[in-house]
Amino acid sequence: MNITQDEAYTYMNTGRIQDFWQMYQFRIANTHILNSLMMVVSTLFFTYSDFAIRFPNIIMSIIYVCISFSLSKLYRNRLLLFGLLTLFYFMLTFMAQGRGYGMSATFILAALFVFHSKDKFRERHLWIAFLLILAIYANYVAIAPSIALAAYYFFFDLKRKIPTIPKKTKRWIIALVVIGLYGFFFVTLEGKPLYGAYEAGFFEAIPFEYLKLFSPEFEHSLPIVTAISIGLALIIVLLFVLKKQVPFGIMILTTFSLIAIMAFVGSKPLPTGRVLIPFWPMLILAIMELIEKASFKLNIPVLAIRVLNLLFIGILVFNIWGQMQTEELIASKREQWKFPLRILSNYGVHIEPEELYSIQKDNRHEIIHDEIAAYQFEEILDGEINIRNYEDLDMLAIELPSMSEDHRIFREVYLNSERVYKDTLLLDSKKTLYQETDTGARLYMPYPKMEADRLTIGGIDEKWEGTIQIDRP
Repeated sequence: MNITQDEAYTYMNTGRIQDFWQMYQFRIANTHILNSLMMVVSTLFFTYSDFAIRFPNIIMSIIYVCISFSLSKLYRNRLLLFGLLTLFYFMLTFMAQGRGYGMSATFILAALFVFHSKDKFRERHLWIAFLLILAIYANYVAIAPSIALAAYYFFFDLKRKIPTIPKKTKRWIIALVVIGLYGFFFVTLEGKPLYGAYEAGFFEAIPFEYLKLFSPEFEHSLPIVTAISIGLALIIVLLFVLKKQVPFGIMILTTFSLIAIMAFVGSKPLPTGRVLIPFWPMLILAIMELIEKASFKLNIPVLAIRVLNLLFIGILVFNIWGQMQTEELIASKREQWKFPLRILSNYGVHIEPEELYSIQKDNRHEIIHDEIAAYQFEEILDGEINIRNYEDLDMLAIELPSMSEDHRIFREVYLNSERVYKDTLLLDSKKTLYQETDTGARLYMPYPKMEADRLTIGGIDEKWEGTIQIDRP
C-alpha cells in the first residue's frame, strides 16, 4: 500500500530526529506522540523509507494478534473472539500504517488482557497504569477508554483502596499523566479537528459507523442499529444492577458516555471512522461477555459452540476477503514512483510537507532513474548540456556537467507565443528531483500542468537553452 498523506506529514514534521523536538508544541491532533517517537528510531538509519516508517506499527500489529490469541483462549467462543478482534479489514489497514490508531488499540487490548488475567501478573495495577499511559501517548482518543478501565479497576477490583506504589514509580506515573493531559488539552484548545462527525448524532457516528466500516458491502439500517445498540446497553445495565459480572460492558458504556460528554462540553465532533479503532477491543470484549453468558445460560454443548464458531469465522473471512482490493493496490504501487513528477508539474504551487516527502525520498533512493530505463526518449539538446525528452512521461531529463549549488536554471512556459509563467530553480533545492551521476548531475523536470504549447529551459550562468513543443490543453 502506498504511503499515505498523514504518514508522510507525520514523518516530515515530527518523525525525523532533527524535527522531533517540535512535538512539545502539541499543535495538532494529527501528531501521535509515541508513533512519532518510534518512527524517529526506526528511520534513524533508513531515511525516507516507507517500510521503516511503518515498521513500529508492523511490530505492534504482530503483538496485537498474539494478545488476541492469548485472550481468546480464556473464552468458550475463542474462535469467534479471535476473529472479531483481528478480521476487521478497515482496522488492519490502519494497523499497518505509520499512525497511532492501531498502536493505541494494541495497548488498550494489552491492558484489558492484564485486567482479565488476574492470576498471571504481579503488581497488576502497574501493568494496567503504564499500558494505558502508552495507549494515550499513542493516540489521545484513548483517554476515554483508559479512564473507564482505570475507574472500574479502582472501584470494583481495588475496592477504592490505593495500592502501594514505590515513590519513584509513582513520580513517573504522575509526570507522564500530567504531560499527557497537558498535550491533550493543548491539542483540544487548537480548535475543531479536521476529522470527526460534525453533523451525525451519536448512533450514526459510532455504532452505525462501526457496522459500515466492518462490512461496507452490505446495507445497514440506522433505526435497527440504534434499537440494537440501546437494547444491548439496557441488558448490560440490567445485569450490572442484578450484580452480574459485566466489567467490559460497563467499561464500554462509560467510555461512550465520556466521549459524548466531552464532545458536548468541548463543542467538538463525535469520533468516527479511523478514530474509533482504539475502542474496538473493548467493544468486542463487551459483546463477547454477553455471548458467553448466553451460551452458559442456554447450556449450549461445546461441540455446537465450536461448529457455530467455525461458521462465524467463515463469514468473517468471506467479509474481509470481499473488501480486499489486491489488484488496485498492486496497480497503484506500480504507479507510485510517478507521484513526485505529478507534484512538480504544478508549477508555482506550494508543496506540502507530505508531498515534499515523496520528492526527497526519490532524490535519496534514485527511484525515477531506475524506472525510466524502460521508456523511450528524444534528444532535444546534445553537447556539454544534454536534454532528453520523455514524451510518454511528460518529462525532461537534463544532464549537467557538475553537481553544484550554484546551478541556476530558468524555465518559461508559453501559450500562443505569449509567456504565461517563468521561474528559476536551484539544482539542489529540496523541491527539485535530481541525482548525482558519474559525469555530473541529472535534473528531472515534468511538463507544466497548465494550458501551454511551448516550454523553454536554460542555464542562467552557463548560457544554454532548449525548447520543446508541448500540448497541454
